[in-house]
Amino acid sequence: MGDPRRPRPEQTVNPSECPSNADEGHSASWHWPLLVLAVSVFSIGLGFFASRAVAYPLRSGTYCTGVSSLGYNFAGSGWTTDLQAYFTSGATHWDAVRNPFGGTFTSSYTGGAIEIFVVDLPGKVGTTNCDIFGNLHDISIDPAGLSIDDFIGVAAHEVGHAHGLGHTGPTDSFDSSISTMTDACGLGGAPYGTFRFLEQDDYANLASHFGDNAHANASFENGFSFWGSGGGASVTAVSSGGTDGPRYARVFGYGGYIYQTVRITDPPSSLTARVNYKRYFSTSSGTIYLAMYGRQVSYGSEPEGCSYHNGWNLNAPQFPNGTSFVFQKGLTVTPGTSWTYSTTSSWTSVGSWQGADVRIYVYNYMTMAGNPTYVSIDHTRTRIP
Repeated sequence: MGDPRRPRPEQTVNPSECPSNADEGHSASWHWPLLVLAVSVFSIGLGFFASRAVAYPLRSGTYCTGVSSLGYNFAGSGWTTDLQAYFTSGATHWDAVRNPFGGTFTSSYTGGAIEIFVVDLPGKVGTTNCDIFGNLHDISIDPAGLSIDDFIGVAAHEVGHAHGLGHTGPTDSFDSSISTMTDACGLGGAPYGTFRFLEQDDYANLASHFGDNAHANASFENGFSFWGSGGGASVTAVSSGGTDGPRYARVFGYGGYIYQTVRITDPPSSLTARVNYKRYFSTSSGTIYLAMYGRQVSYGSEPEGCSYHNGWNLNAPQFPNGTSFVFQKGLTVTPGTSWTYSTTSSWTSVGSWQGADVRIYVYNYMTMAGNPTYVSIDHTRTRIP
């Protein structure tokens, strides 16, 4: 069964978790005013003039300050009923992202002040324009040559910029799917329609921008499955009863565990792990164990033709201390009958690294009448203390 205070998960597990952080073509072009006091607009979009890329997740805003609620109107000529519907479809992809403490981050709706244009954009397919103070002004999309899925994907990407997000990599940190916020430098010829569905990094990106979480998983909270499991655990996603979204996880099996991993570039000075949990049966007893593992990530020089964060080649992560995940912090807690948050102590060495892969495990040591039983997990998070 192992020591519940210091379990030893598969530390050599090394799925191809290497994210590509190339600018997928949503570049940031700054248009500075000729007069110092003039208020000009800069644009971020899906052009092929790559600028700063930000890895997973975004920790500081260099683009639009970010709106938590996007109200827009279809301005100018060229809009059809279909194009309006495609834009709205892309915009509302962000509406499922939840605040770590309840409620959604975004509410996309028509009738607001932000203007949305369809225009000719030489060299780009979309731009998001903000003034030098970070205030969002408008979004433009060039529909020429775009399929329906492409248009929806470009809209979703530009709305991500409107919410204050920069670019992640071409693929999700620990998935092979392309992230909505990747850019053209790393798109590799894939159609823009691949942006249409948010990936784990996109959720993490928005959560870290508005909250104090370095990572906020979608997983059981919103019905997705970014989790792994081991130790004989069986996991069921339950459709109601959680505190952070429509679902939570029910984990069975003494010593079994679930885990999730996120890559953080430019980590803050310290991180903690957090879990929300409760008993499944009021008559059950025992503990759960929250463990945070990590491994160091570094980057070589960026490839020619791209402009990535800090000049790093975010497509080619390196592991100076090896690929194994090393134990950092842990916490044993006793579930009660109501949802409860617990947080580990701080992991501080990560602040000096270029990047870190952080893996959070939750182990079930609950029993009922001496037999293995369930524990309920609403979410786990990597947080800023």
